[in-house]
Amino acid sequence: MDILREHGESRFSTDELQKIVVVHQLSSHANMEKIWARFRKKIEEKPYLHPWRNGKFDPEPLSMDFAHEVFRALHGRTEWYSLTPKQKSKKYADIKCMLEKLADEVTRFPVCGNIFWHFNDEELIGARNFLIGEELRDELQGRELKHPDPDEDPYFRFETTAPSLGDLLLRIASEMTEEPETIIKQPGNKDAELHFFVRFVGGYTKDLFDGKPQYGLLRDLAEVFFPEANLDDEKRIRDILE
Repeated sequence: MDILREHGESRFSTDELQKIVVVHQLSSHANMEKIWARFRKKIEEKPYLHPWRNGKFDPEPLSMDFAHEVFRALHGRTEWYSLTPKQKSKKYADIKCMLEKLADEVTRFPVCGNIFWHFNDEELIGARNFLIGEELRDELQGRELKHPDPDEDPYFRFETTAPSLGDLLLRIASEMTEEPETIIKQPGNKDAELHFFVRFVGGYTKDLFDGKPQYGLLRDLAEVFFPEANLDDEKRIRDILE
């Protein structure tokens, strides 16, 4: 690839190299032309799903979003996804129990003050941008955000509004009410990576295409990153998604 030949692989981290390969495949593989065409058609049918620029369809946000999902499907398979459904259910219950016990400990023996003071400036800026939305983001861009002094500015007296660490832990535990989703039923299977990829990206495309699996699109996409897999027809994809 040109960027690697120009700058050399040693200039990039492993994560960056993996992203470069994904973007290169998504932008150059022969299968991608019809895949991007399908995406464009769907967005043109429902323009409210995606931003337009100067009255024209803007492919950049969708492209970045899709590339991110593909990258996660290829390189985001953590230890969690290597557990069997039974192991995952047990781990889920164990984590919930530990959260509840830890919440009780940090409540009875306070080890953490106001949680807001444990955020650094970059994290506070990110939270602010998320809350104010894009309309005010540009206006406030570049302004320095310092940790507020509650004694000087009453607006930032978080003591009466901020949840405690124990409260947050209990919230997380209380939200763990559903069994975790199982993407791979047999994580030790020799085709586990392919199965994970198809099921992970399949969730994304199903949401975009009104609940329809898009077997053909997934087959074409899987061929891009798993050229050795036997994907001559859509049946293999259907079997994986069942």
